[in-house]
Amino acid sequence: AGRIMFPYWKSGKVVYFIGRKTEWTPDKKFDQGKYKKLQVKKDSKPYISDIISNKYFYGEDSLRGADYCIITEGVTDCIMALQSGIPCISPVTTRFRADDYDKILSLVSKLKQVIICNDNEDNDSGKKGAMDTAEYLEHNGVNVKLIELPKPDNIDKIDLAEYLKIHQVEDFNVLINTAVPIVRVKLNGLPVSDDPLNNVITATDFVKTGLNGQLMPYKVAFVETHIKNHFGFSSKIISEIISEMKSNVKEKKQQDKMDFQDTILTDPQEIIPDDIIEAARQIIFTGDPVGEILKVHSSLHVGDEPLAKALLVSIGIQSVKNSDGIHPKVSGDSGKGKTHCCKAMMHLLPKKYKFSTTLSDKAIYYMDIPEGAVIFSDDVDLSDGLQGIIKRATSNFQDGDTYTTIDINRAKQELTIPPRVAWWLTSVDDDQSLQLLNRQFGGGVDESDIQDRAVYEFQKKLLLSGEVGLPESREVKICRCIVEDIKHQLYTVIVPFADDMDWVDINNRRNFLIFADIIKAFAALRHRQRYHTENNEIIANIDDFNDAKELYIGRARNQGTKLTDAELKFCNLLNGAGELDYNVLQKSMNVSQGRISQIIHGKGKGDSGLINKVRGLIVEKRSVKTDDDTTVYKNVCSLHNFNPFDHYKTIITLKEGAEERFISHYPPITRILPEKNALPSYYITYITYYNNNISNKLIEKVTVTDSDEIKYPSLKTEKQGNKVITPQPIMKEQGNIDNKQGGILPKLPHNAQLQLTSDLVKFKKAHYSMTKFVDVDQFTLGFCDAHEQVWKPHASHVKEEVKRLNEIKWFLKAEDTQEVSSQQSTAKTIRNIIINRKINGLTKIDDLITQAGSVGISEDDTMEYIKQLKLDGSIFEPKNGYYGCV
Repeated sequence: AGRIMFPYWKSGKVVYFIGRKTEWTPDKKFDQGKYKKLQVKKDSKPYISDIISNKYFYGEDSLRGADYCIITEGVTDCIMALQSGIPCISPVTTRFRADDYDKILSLVSKLKQVIICNDNEDNDSGKKGAMDTAEYLEHNGVNVKLIELPKPDNIDKIDLAEYLKIHQVEDFNVLINTAVPIVRVKLNGLPVSDDPLNNVITATDFVKTGLNGQLMPYKVAFVETHIKNHFGFSSKIISEIISEMKSNVKEKKQQDKMDFQDTILTDPQEIIPDDIIEAARQIIFTGDPVGEILKVHSSLHVGDEPLAKALLVSIGIQSVKNSDGIHPKVSGDSGKGKTHCCKAMMHLLPKKYKFSTTLSDKAIYYMDIPEGAVIFSDDVDLSDGLQGIIKRATSNFQDGDTYTTIDINRAKQELTIPPRVAWWLTSVDDDQSLQLLNRQFGGGVDESDIQDRAVYEFQKKLLLSGEVGLPESREVKICRCIVEDIKHQLYTVIVPFADDMDWVDINNRRNFLIFADIIKAFAALRHRQRYHTENNEIIANIDDFNDAKELYIGRARNQGTKLTDAELKFCNLLNGAGELDYNVLQKSMNVSQGRISQIIHGKGKGDSGLINKVRGLIVEKRSVKTDDDTTVYKNVCSLHNFNPFDHYKTIITLKEGAEERFISHYPPITRILPEKNALPSYYITYITYYNNNISNKLIEKVTVTDSDEIKYPSLKTEKQGNKVITPQPIMKEQGNIDNKQGGILPKLPHNAQLQLTSDLVKFKKAHYSMTKFVDVDQFTLGFCDAHEQVWKPHASHVKEEVKRLNEIKWFLKAEDTQEVSSQQSTAKTIRNIIINRKINGLTKIDDLITQAGSVGISEDDTMEYIKQLKLDGSIFEPKNGYYGCV
């Protein structure tokens, strides 16, 4: 009691509280501390809820979109900075605990600079805490600076809050611009001895430790300026210090090289450094893992991004339980880069998952390969037996395939191909059977002149760099960590907007399933940034659909016709000309006549040629008279009405309003890096992200009936059994709206109904898993308990609306979302007016009504929204007719 309470906010929700002592705080032993904090659960206090956590910092939300931040010592200091428009955080106590350091790093690691501004006091205790935090951040690559607040001579201490009371924000910005880097603060703390020899020893030690990690030019400049000025060294001494510094660096490089060689010889297992794992973790949780892998792939292989995406989704789909797999079929002329593109992507896989080999018919059964392996077979010429094996393995993607034979002792032996193996097959033509092609996602490499030029320029760059083969770079290792993390998951992927998808090409039933699997693959690749359910399901979102659509449309002609780029070119030539002989086709396609024959008839393998793939293609031998009246025979091809391409750009679309309906149910997830875990050396431990169902409450059984109210046995009642009356915020327009009139429940006012729907959807997202139905009674009870003053008096309306939302599977119509959005936008406008028009922290009602009217909000609406904002705690009214914001 008698304390100022400070709520800690995170993503718009209060997550923690502390209370500061005031003159009204009782003078009891328990209340003596300046700050009182919510207790957290520990061995000595097992009765405290697990939900209460002190892992949050005050002001975390202010760092979004900022390129710098202030770290200060106290909550009031942080509040003053935030009110001045300065991004700022502060710890729960006066200084950060060691356990908080990883979280600080995750919040500030991408900022351009971090400025620490603790109290300036005579005993330097504030400076000590600032240095501990600063040194940790500096060690982890953060640009850290310190501000020392100017302290008048007549006081013992000044903090940021006190400084901002008597100074303008511009004055503090000057201090920010002149903040001192941490390395100079450490140097300024070094003692200067009267003995020059002691100073040389001190300076040399500082160069080794204090400048560790800096580049040589920075070290030299620092020594020549700051070290020299601090100790008063001569130029000759400075020259000697720099010479020794460079010598030490050279020796360290040689030693590191020897240590690395020893590691290779003694430890054949690849060990990934912590900084690689941390970089991968940053990308997985807050970056774009798909974009990062494709970017690194493009540094190894120029162009062919659509093919690289196809290879990548074939990896992602291996982590999806409800899929049939994606198996890229890569075609193209020899020397055009199809092999190198696949090898570059294979290079980004952890070693245990990649198998680049040619295969005999049964060899695959004897290979020791793990689930989720990738088998790359280049320029493959598949036997009928091997085609059959691949067909069975791809058809049984989730289960694998079993081959029964006998061993050398004539005993039965069962050999298996494990589940979820991806097959990457390359060849000049798609000369496999149609049955096998139907199971593959086809496409070729870019054979254009522009791509030839790009490859040429890329090859010249490799010559200039002297780079040989595929490098083992830092970026490559980060990609392997990302893939390793994906490989350790196995999800069911739900596509909630499936009913809103319109698919044109329904003739080949497998193609839509392949497209659906591409959506699931993109969701799996970004699984850390997708909604999860308690059943280990992840929810694909619209971004996954858009990426899948872009990839599929780019390959749709190949996929829909099962033709390579060369075969499509052949058909287009014929379709435009009507008929052409082999000679003309040869010249038009710039290939040999033998190649023309291969395209038409295949390589002697059943149905692999165009003559078996394209309806209406006719090849006949005709006799033709030459100018000298000699009869010769020519092979003539004709093709008519071949136009399967028109609909491919619109082969898949979403119905109007689908995206709005999805977002209304699954709002965008804020990408936040969780606290660092104790990670194994080669993979990132799985962290589940989903909202659990509301736990069972320790109360009597509650019944929700079709009568006029919820019965709350735990509520205190009068002897007559009358329910305790609570405020009813919307009774003004409707009267006692939860009293049925003639057995019919009166309707809520329109705005109130919209607000109820919005509040119910928010409550479900916050407390229930992503299910399509909820238990009406339990949900209504929990919701009314959470909104005791606003909605408990209207329990019957709540229950009816929950029933309605269950019926529509909690999927709001676009117009519902827009109305709720409009209502929330109006409330936000009014709140912003209060913030911007405040005088001494408050806004007068007359001024508020005038400003709201200038943007089209009526006086009645303004008053109604003020009432709602007061109820949900967004604004307060400390005195009649004056409002402030929380």
